[in-house]
Amino acid sequence: MGGWGPLPGPWLEPGFREKGFEDLEQRVALTQVLIDRFNAMLDGVVSLPDFAHVKYIDLRNTLSSGAGYKKYWANELHPNGDGFARVTEKFAKVLGEV
Repeated sequence: MGGWGPLPGPWLEPGFREKGFEDLEQRVALTQVLIDRFNAMLDGVVSLPDFAHVKYIDLRNTLSSGAGYKKYWANELHPNGDGFARVTEKFAKVLGEV
């Protein structure tokens, strides 16, 4: 997969390779751990009193990561138009409740 315009990508693979993570399954598992930890941090922040006005939107599992991932992903980091449409639906739902 490539990137976009002046930033051709790939985005994540070179960093993993540089650090010795050659196995795709291992990279996927590590990325999942990072995403889960990042989401736990975000969820914790919005529970703080100073951030009571902020809404957390969990976008995990919004876009396919299986065999049909190309339907929603432009590359390993960025959604394509259909992917952004699905993300937008989740944002619209939460914003409609505010």
